[in-house]
Amino acid sequence: MRSASRLRLLKSLGGGKEDKAVGGGSLGSSSFVFFRRQTTPFKGFLSRSLRTTSNARDDDDDDDDVKNPLRRRGAHEEEGVVVGLEIHLQLTSLKTKLFSPGSVLRVDGGSASGSPVVHAFDRAEPGTLPSPVNEAAVQCALKLATALHATCEKVSEFDRKHYFYGDLPHGYQITQHRKPILTGGRINENVRVERVQLEMDTGKTLSSLSSSSSSEKSSNVVDLSRAGATLLEIVTKPDIRSEEHAVETVSDVIQMARYLEISDANMEDGSIRVDVNVSVRRRRNDPDSNDDDATTKSTSVSSERTEIKNLNSLRSIRNAIKYEKERHGRYLDGVVGAEKVERETRSWDEKLNKTIVLRSKESLLDYRFMREPDVLPIVLTDEEIELARNSVREMPKAALERLKNLGVSEEHAKFLSLHPSSVKYFDDIVSLCVIDASVFPSLSKEDVKSVANFVCVEIVGALRDAGVGTKGKPPFLGIESKTNLHPERVRDVLKSLRVHKTISGRMAKDVIKLLARNDSRSIDEILEQELGGSLIQNNNDSGKENPTKEKSIGSADEEGEQNLDATCQSVVQDLAEEREAIKKNPKVFGAFVGEVMKRTRGRADPKQVSATLRKLLDEY
Repeated sequence: MRSASRLRLLKSLGGGKEDKAVGGGSLGSSSFVFFRRQTTPFKGFLSRSLRTTSNARDDDDDDDDVKNPLRRRGAHEEEGVVVGLEIHLQLTSLKTKLFSPGSVLRVDGGSASGSPVVHAFDRAEPGTLPSPVNEAAVQCALKLATALHATCEKVSEFDRKHYFYGDLPHGYQITQHRKPILTGGRINENVRVERVQLEMDTGKTLSSLSSSSSSEKSSNVVDLSRAGATLLEIVTKPDIRSEEHAVETVSDVIQMARYLEISDANMEDGSIRVDVNVSVRRRRNDPDSNDDDATTKSTSVSSERTEIKNLNSLRSIRNAIKYEKERHGRYLDGVVGAEKVERETRSWDEKLNKTIVLRSKESLLDYRFMREPDVLPIVLTDEEIELARNSVREMPKAALERLKNLGVSEEHAKFLSLHPSSVKYFDDIVSLCVIDASVFPSLSKEDVKSVANFVCVEIVGALRDAGVGTKGKPPFLGIESKTNLHPERVRDVLKSLRVHKTISGRMAKDVIKLLARNDSRSIDEILEQELGGSLIQNNNDSGKENPTKEKSIGSADEEGEQNLDATCQSVVQDLAEEREAIKKNPKVFGAFVGEVMKRTRGRADPKQVSATLRKLLDEY
């Protein structure tokens, strides 16, 4: 009866057309996931019912001075684009939602992955109440406060933000409008944070599959899997002055979220979504009518603020700001035929490469914020805040500077500092090499640089070839459970390469590839069984430590090939034509090196091969 009553209500509001349930459940079923809604007069009815009669607010207009500071115009203001961001970060590290024990489900390709069950509260079943706020979400917010150097408010409260849309089953969103959990702070040196607030996510509107029925073609599908998931909304002050600066700021937040391990921050999956507020300021010199000398004074003229909603890629952020900057500029400059700039909400159309109007000034929303009566305030103590602060390790920029000071190249330092697991993996390898003094008798910057190159190039490449890792996940997260590349094994490979000299750089790559496939054999067994034996040595290297030297090198046919000197001598004698050609073309030298590597089956050090061959060729 409850479902039938709701359908009759929707039918009466929607001009006679019903919303359809999709996914095998009814509106009252515990397995219900989707609504399918028609593009009917129902949408127009809702828009008209929310039209503001006075003191209209635009979307998320929490603080007009923050969203549109250009209303405070003066000659001292710089000209150019002014941008503020609203970054919606989904806490994908949480197992349950903000106000319910429902599981956080991911949506890929328009279908829910995992169980189709959505908790009764998240689908707004009548009579359901929110659970106490997810404590893990509060801890994530406190961690972010440490990274942003923000102030943790001792008391923060929740509000209801009312609006009607198909993907918001309650008819309101629970957020923190008046008393957010964090205030102040900085994302980077140039961008200040106004506020950070906890709020529950909405559902997701998707395009329906094509159908032969004309009515089906005009419908959308609303997926409620995401409804109720935890968001942290980061609202910046209008400190951004270019599209590249905006992209850099969002990238900093992505890195921060991943480093704190509170979210995977994958824009392509919707884990982070950005709203951009854009305005443009121009400086004009106007005649001063009150001045007898007819001098000019400088005044600042700015355009109305435009908000671009739900940007889900760095490219979209860059292109949308660039487009709006040019559109506002043409209007302020009085270009003939320029589109009038009004205060409105827009979306970015990737196909048309332009913004399109969602809501104009005449249809701004009044969210009718009110205190959430069913959720208690969050009350924090100094001890809880301090405990959360101490749980945060070294932050990305500090790790970046430390790695660079150790000798790691800037490129590799940036790569490693993207995630704490990467920094820890690298630090563990270096520490083991230092403890084993034979590897690094005295650790130098060149030694650290060589280890970083080995980790960031060879090991990452081996993991990629082995198909280990997940898109958007840190490369070394869980590496010890997925592969045999734990730090001790990598230390052993480096020791064989640098100390025992039983393998070459090329052989080390082959060993790493096998370990990436979880090969549990020892390095000596891999050399003997897979690579034909250890590295072939020079005569003058015979006295050096080589624990595998007495072992068979493999299936070499000639006794002379058991020694690098003999092999090089044989190659120089056999390639008579190349010996003559190299006198005119030095590039022919590669043919000699290639032949030696072929005869030794790659078990020779290319540097030793090159040095030996040059010495022999000089004698001819």
